[in-house]
Amino acid sequence: MINDNKKFMNIFNMDKQYLTNAIEKYTCISHLLFSTNISALADDIREWAMGCIVNNNLILSGSKAKGTAISLSSDYDVFVPLVVGTVIGENNDTTLEDLYNNLYNFFKEKQYNVKKQNVSIKVILSNGISQLKVDVTPGRKEDSPYNYNNYWLYCNRGEKNRVKTNIKVHIDKVKESKRINEIKLLKILRSLYNIDFPSIYLECLLIYKILKYKNTGDDYLVNNLWHILEELSRDVNNPLFERLEDPAKTNNILSNLLSDPEKEAIIKKMQKIKQKTIY
Repeated sequence: MINDNKKFMNIFNMDKQYLTNAIEKYTCISHLLFSTNISALADDIREWAMGCIVNNNLILSGSKAKGTAISLSSDYDVFVPLVVGTVIGENNDTTLEDLYNNLYNFFKEKQYNVKKQNVSIKVILSNGISQLKVDVTPGRKEDSPYNYNNYWLYCNRGEKNRVKTNIKVHIDKVKESKRINEIKLLKILRSLYNIDFPSIYLECLLIYKILKYKNTGDDYLVNNLWHILEELSRDVNNPLFERLEDPAKTNNILSNLLSDPEKEAIIKKMQKIKQKTIY
């Protein structure tokens, strides 16, 4: 069994059961315990949007919808689909950044514990016993008659300050990839080692680059995790420096979400994990 007092496990002694135990250990908590908090948050988001949410429906997105959620990172992801032309008050020139910052400030005024992230705002809810981390991402619908699920998002990092994407495509691609457990294991490492690695980049890098030609299934978890560590710790020909496109919008270059120094920091931490132990 896993020792709660140890942060690491010996990579050379791990087996399939060891990894499945680790995945089970970090399974995200039940959201039923936070149903009242989530309902209140949803009501506040609708209040902020003032009738500008598409069909008045918030969308469960991110790791929970994809099946890759772990207890160490955000447990719940909410996408706020805003209608075409959504503005703040009388400001007809409202930018995506304006919408993002306005929602952030609204949460602050409502006394929420919040933090700005890449494209989302982390909101920490408490039921008096434990906490639930919720990532809230506002997006404005693309003004096009052809792509009904495309949205523009404000981006805090990378070369662009906005990205166009399709949330449904991301969810479907990950769910169909048969890489759920490998993604969970790398997310566990990311959290334990405080590695800066955006989830969408991490997921697509594993699916479309690192594990593209590897076998699927839990019988291959150990080999696949070792392969992931080998690839991400390489000094030469590291997949982090390969071009990686967004499967929902090829003009979005996911590999640009991290700068070269940020990628080098990931490599150094992966090398440290390989040299010592992991959990």
